[in-house]
Formats: sequence, structure tokens, C-alpha cells
Amino acid sequence: MLEHIREVGRVAVAVDGGGPATIAVTVTLDRPGPVEELDQAPVQVAVTTDVRTGVLAVPVTALRAALAGGCEVVVVTADGRRRAVRVRHGLFDERSGLIEIQGAGVAEGMRVEVPR
Repeated sequence: MLEHIREVGRVAVAVDGGGPATIAVTVTLDRPGPVEELDQAPVQVAVTTDVRTGVLAVPVTALRAALAGGCEVVVVTADGRRRAVRVRHGLFDERSGLIEIQGAGVAEGMRVEVPR
């Protein structure tokens, strides 16, 4: 289903009862069949502000605070050994839960530890 944003409100308005402020957005659907009977249905919108390709990304839960400051991930080797590797983080993708990382000691294909 293709959609096109037709209009975006300019003023955020608080919902009755002190809920979060919202901005009206009008979306036009090319084929509205499945949603024709909806009226004022709540929706969630993801806004992409930047895109990076060809980067290393790990689940955000793989990041942990390093004792000396900054962040690290725990790399798990093929034989099960674990070692902490300092990394710098970049963009975070809320939808996928992935965060861009870079640093000496991390490379494509490495396994990182993620808490249960």
C-alpha cells in the first residue's frame, strides 16, 4: 500500500486529559481498501533523519559501559572465549534495535555477547 503525506500540521496540540502533544498529519493512501472504515485510529510514525550504509551494527543491548569510560562490546570467539573491545557508537535505529559501532578489534562477522 503506497501512501503520500499530503499535509503536516505546524502546531503541536495537547490531547485532552494532559496526554502527549500531537501534530496532525494527513496521509493519502493509493489503495485505502483495508483502512476505509477507520476513524481517528492511533498510529505510530518512524522518522528517518540519517542513513548509513556499509557500517558495522550490533544490537544496542550489546553495548556496555567501559571501566575507563566510553563503551565496549564483548566479542565471543569461535572457541567460546570472550574479550571486551572498546568501540565508538554512531547512529541508533529504534526500529531494528541496532546501533552503529566502530573501533579497532571489531570486524564484520564477529559475534558479540548480548544479555538475555
